Amino acid sequence: MPLVSVNAVLRRPSALLLLPEETRSFGAILKREIWWFSLIPPIFLFVGTHFFGWRIGAEEPIYFEWPVLLSICAFYYVLLFGGLLILSLLSRWMAPTYSTTEDLGSHLTVIITSAAPLFL
Repeated sequence: MPLVSVNAVLRRPSALLLLPEETRSFGAILKREIWWFSLIPPIFLFVGTHFFGWRIGAEEPIYFEWPVLLSICAFYYVLLFGGLLILSLLSRWMAPTYSTTEDLGSHLTVIITSAAPLFL
């Protein structure tokens, strides 16, 4: 079974159509995808900030020292990871309103599928 995030980027329309048939457990998605999927934007942040700095307006770029840059990337990772989990919990909380399944794995699958292009 391919990864949800890779499937969402490479085959976007078919990935959305196949969501109702996919049954994945919350733990399996958490172990297999979420930890590295949330790691992609902080890595890009680290590389971009280290080599190019932050430009605010027309000023010279601002470069951070290693400990500051690593702490910013670590907090960014924690926020992205937690945001995906909180969104799936909110989606599950709203499930009875729309008469859908309350399986947390399916809600996390929907959140990953919709967030994959944004994370890349």
